[in-house]
Amino acid sequence: MKENLLQSIIVFITLVFDYIKTIIDLFTRSKKVRRKYHAQDPLIAVLITGKNEEKSLPGTISSLIQGGFQTKNIFFADDGSTDGSVQVALKFIPSENIFSRINFGKPHAMRRTIEEISGQGSYEYIILADADLVYERSSGVIPLRSIFKRKNIVAASCNIIPVIEDGYEKNIFSRILISLQKMEYAYSMMLGRKAASTRGHVPCASGAFSIWRIEKIMEVFTYHSMIFTGDDEELTKIALSLDYKVGYMDITVYTHAPSTLKSLHRQRTVRWWPGLWRNMKYSIKIVKDRRYDFLLRLNILYEMLSIMLDPLKIVALGFLMFNEKWTLLIAIYASYFSISQLIYAQIAKQTRTSALINFLWPLYMFFQMYTRTYALFVFLNEKHIKKQWRNEKQKFQEMKKVVVFLLSFIVPSILQGQEIVKDSSKNLKLEYQYGRVSDRVGNIDIPENQHSLNLGYKNTYATLDTKPLNIISLGNYIKVPINTAVGVFETKLSYRYQNPGGSIGLSYTHWWKKKIIPFLGSNLFFRGRPNDIESTNNVIIINTGIFYIPKDELLYSLTLFQDISDFGKTSLATRVKYTPKKYHLEGGVSLGSMQTYAFNTRIGYGKFFLHSSYSHKIDFTNRNRFILGLGFSLKN
Repeated sequence: MKENLLQSIIVFITLVFDYIKTIIDLFTRSKKVRRKYHAQDPLIAVLITGKNEEKSLPGTISSLIQGGFQTKNIFFADDGSTDGSVQVALKFIPSENIFSRINFGKPHAMRRTIEEISGQGSYEYIILADADLVYERSSGVIPLRSIFKRKNIVAASCNIIPVIEDGYEKNIFSRILISLQKMEYAYSMMLGRKAASTRGHVPCASGAFSIWRIEKIMEVFTYHSMIFTGDDEELTKIALSLDYKVGYMDITVYTHAPSTLKSLHRQRTVRWWPGLWRNMKYSIKIVKDRRYDFLLRLNILYEMLSIMLDPLKIVALGFLMFNEKWTLLIAIYASYFSISQLIYAQIAKQTRTSALINFLWPLYMFFQMYTRTYALFVFLNEKHIKKQWRNEKQKFQEMKKVVVFLLSFIVPSILQGQEIVKDSSKNLKLEYQYGRVSDRVGNIDIPENQHSLNLGYKNTYATLDTKPLNIISLGNYIKVPINTAVGVFETKLSYRYQNPGGSIGLSYTHWWKKKIIPFLGSNLFFRGRPNDIESTNNVIIINTGIFYIPKDELLYSLTLFQDISDFGKTSLATRVKYTPKKYHLEGGVSLGSMQTYAFNTRIGYGKFFLHSSYSHKIDFTNRNRFILGLGFSLKN
């Protein structure tokens, strides 16, 4: 009896929550705003981000153009597509508006491209759009003045209506499923978010279509985890936690929604709802902090309780069914049906859904409870078992442990040095290199010539690289006796003068009589790696490895490079050097994550040598580079 009472109380409480929230949303909707700006306003850029979207891209870009957006203001960020997405985009928009990225995930591709667009200085606002939306002129124009009349409004969502996928138009079950999603979207967008917009409390600026102040989204992205699941909600929650406001614009766009129960289940349990659980930390932060607006905290609290109670609701409903409490179950069904009636009365004209859908709405809500509960276990599995969802801070903390372990191994070995290994540095070294650098956009290579000049004297060297890298570097070796060994410190400074940036490098090699020589190095790159001229991010890379010298004329090396600012970027390099008499033979290979690889060879005789190398996706970009060099060196 007590158990039945407990289950009934749980269901009753959740019903009360849902009723109150529905009533609030119905009576606090903002009025329709007067539109004063047209979508063709040159201050607005449109960014479409996607992977393998060649089928949907033509319709998306065409609808944007027909809706009044100019092609010069439409950009496409390709997240490592393997189909013809880039070629399709080239048919509609200029090649300079297409940015092809390695597949690091949608947030990475989006952030990097926004950095590029922001750097042009032409845009104040940017629209983030999915590759499967339909924007029509009848959807409305962008009411910039009305949306952003308050300075702390940084983003705005809009009304999104789902449409059936191609090929399912005649499937009755698919049409019913789409109608239920239309009702769900309408309640969330036209009632929920529209009501929250009266005070700038919209909880999610949808990734399907939303508009942002470009300088503010750059700020918000600095706190983003770069995890795809729930990325749009995370952006919005970060903005709200920074005490910014998120509004709503009264326009409508259309998006292709899942048309089968299987695809809908996957969308909710893999892409959508795990993000709700993952972003719970931002919700808790807002609710706990009294400096935030009271109604914002109340709105977020309702969202949190609604999600957290879903597992209890599922257990309660399952218990009532197991105990055959049909009367109570019918009462619950009738309650949710009455909620659907309130919603339907407000949105029937806009969604054009049949009144019969109301009878299925309670069942659809129970399905949503189940998927949100299922998503909790997906979240726990990805976060704590597979450990896939780690933010940058967590990655950095893990990498610090690795560094401490490596130092604890290498530093003691330094104190055990015995004798100095003969220094083989040169008095004078001069080398000229000709390179062919190509940016790969889809299946198209856009090549550029590169010239490099390397000059070294004793323990100092300088390098000049022309376009497209535009880098000047200066380095120096410092030798410090340590017991009976020599510690060689190398420092290197680089400056990129075209797209201003630079780097500071420091490495240490411990030369002793033993055959195994350890070394450790680190590099701090400002505004991107030297070969990644598009990036403006700071990067920290450490490298550690060993030289193995079985005899004087033979050397092997093995080096591990780890980007501790992005734990997924790792490279392993090996090199062999053989110098019998006057000959110099050298070769090396490196393999990295994200499908990067490189190889190099150097052949010399006497004072002269020939160098060649090839790098695929150098520095984890879409840039390939082939180099051929000729030089000479004079020994002491």
